[in-house]
Amino acid sequence: MQWILDVVEKKRSKGSGKAMFAQRFAEEIIGVVEGKSGVWERRQLMHKTGTGARANLSVANRRPGMRR
Repeated sequence: MQWILDVVEKKRSKGSGKAMFAQRFAEEIIGVVEGKSGVWERRQLMHKTGTGARANLSVANRRPGMRR
């Protein structure tokens, strides 16, 4: 949710007034559902980083001479 709110706050408003935040938020939610949002790219990057870190941890634990 925080990623979505960050994207919504950075988007340019197409008008003025309090209702525009709700409009931008709704458009971003629709983009997420359709798979068109930049939030998906950020999620994918986070997943790759986590997977790489997990792989590096398992390799470090297998090295001879390494103590736990």
